[in-house]
Amino acid sequence: MEPGSPNCVPPGKAREAAADLGIGLSTMQKWVRSHRGRKEANGQVITEVDMAELRQLRKEVHRLRMERDLLKKATAFFAKENQ
Repeated sequence: MEPGSPNCVPPGKAREAAADLGIGLSTMQKWVRSHRGRKEANGQVITEVDMAELRQLRKEVHRLRMERDLLKKATAFFAKENQ
């Protein structure tokens, strides 16, 4: 995180924020690490569930493209054979 970015917690502020919220410092640090682990796209937070779905969809797209390419080759093969 870059200093000055909205997601950056200045040194010492995590302890102060934790005290204000009535939670332990370790809990605050865990929340900050969890939030920093998220990715943002177009200003929207992408959750771990969304990332898992995206990975699964990318795998499926890859498999479908391979199947499509195989079918194209098979079609060309049988078209030549019938001529």
